[in-house]
Amino acid sequence: MKKIISNNADIKEMFLTPGDERALLFYAMHDINIFYDLSSKVSANDFLRHEHALLFAVLASLQGRNVTKFDLPLVINAAQSQGVLDTVGGVEYLQLIYSMEASKSNYPIFLENVLEASTKYKLYRKLNENVSEVEKNSKEGKSSSELIGIVESGILDLSTESKAIKEPINVAEGLREWIEERKDNPIEMTGLDTGYPILNKQIDGLIPGTLFIIAARKKMGKSAFLTNIAMHVAYKLFKPVLYIDTELSFAEWRPRVLANLTGIEERIIKHGGYTKEQYISIQKGIEIIENGRFFHEYMPGYNVDKLIAVYKKFKIKEKIELGVFDYIKEPDLKSIEQQRKGYQILGDVTTKLKDLSGELNIPFITAVQLNRQDDIADSDRIARYGDIIAEWKKRSDEELEHVPLDVGGAYKLIIRDTRRGGGTPEGGICYKFFKPMLRVREVPAPDQLLRDLFTRGDVVNNDSNEYVAGEDELL
Repeated sequence: MKKIISNNADIKEMFLTPGDERALLFYAMHDINIFYDLSSKVSANDFLRHEHALLFAVLASLQGRNVTKFDLPLVINAAQSQGVLDTVGGVEYLQLIYSMEASKSNYPIFLENVLEASTKYKLYRKLNENVSEVEKNSKEGKSSSELIGIVESGILDLSTESKAIKEPINVAEGLREWIEERKDNPIEMTGLDTGYPILNKQIDGLIPGTLFIIAARKKMGKSAFLTNIAMHVAYKLFKPVLYIDTELSFAEWRPRVLANLTGIEERIIKHGGYTKEQYISIQKGIEIIENGRFFHEYMPGYNVDKLIAVYKKFKIKEKIELGVFDYIKEPDLKSIEQQRKGYQILGDVTTKLKDLSGELNIPFITAVQLNRQDDIADSDRIARYGDIIAEWKKRSDEELEHVPLDVGGAYKLIIRDTRRGGGTPEGGICYKFFKPMLRVREVPAPDQLLRDLFTRGDVVNNDSNEYVAGEDELL
């Protein structure tokens, strides 16, 4: 397939706005502070005319020599000494730029125009590269799903780059006001409410930019726990959530959400033939779902590029405030070097999720599977990049003997490692898991249990936690 334009200079000419580029260089040559600002937002590569890119590089070289003020003779001499004076247009062209007239108030407009032109040029090049990649893999090689992920990821990177002109912040900026506001308006926690008061107290909620990893054996209900937290954020806090699922299709997963909301068994919801009372409850559940923004993406055999692209897309499109990934395991092996070990891949996926949480400034929750020895593959790397590492387990026979099943529940969450110092002893936080409705409830444990399981004196009283009386827990 032929490209529309093959010559790079001709491609740049399509998008070039030379007057805007000259104006930025004029501002930079006359005011070193504007040059500093400009340097934080553009690079020489953002100037599509070659001589403009070279001139910007000459200014940067002068600034690197601690020059505090540019003047025309200085710039001419620097260009000449670097052997690029003729390439940048010669003395006459530099005089033309230096003697321009432009109001400082128009600086943001010229800057935006140059960045727009640069981004469009990069987009054009990226699309052409993607076409070449698709052609190369037309019959064998990367899958269509993987190619789509590469395209989406590249384009969304451009989208976030073009909107992310950030300035470094002075530590003192707004500090007094922030402290005064906190003094008069204290908050219980800094992160999102998980729906579980004891867990909230231990981890200070789900904090933007952090990764919460829950490790569990196979078929232990870790997905149900993730779903319960995600539902609370979406339907109680009314914050958009994206749940990417590697195990359950949308058709399998959605009845679980409805079962959780209504208290009607998942099997009954799937099979139909509802009683009048069940139908009324289901209609109320549907209303709750319709008023929330909870998104599900089924991604079996996922690849990391597509995973990242979907989260970025929904951050831009739907402004999601929580990302859930169920769960960390080896992705599609066609997308990686075959010789790499599985534990390395798990570590890579963890790193990507941690980086993404910071880039999107939202919390992420994910899960990982424990082996028969209750170990996590590549546990060192996962622990390094996870802000909170917890284990979801069944309570031992000894624990059940001390605190019976109907009081303490069958499950516990042990927080192994956290950057915020909220770890728990081996007794963990106790939960009841009502499997037919996929409900996970934190147990309002008695005082003796709290004394035995928590050595800290600041564990919250859980009396306010919702508890459905009379429901039998299935083991």
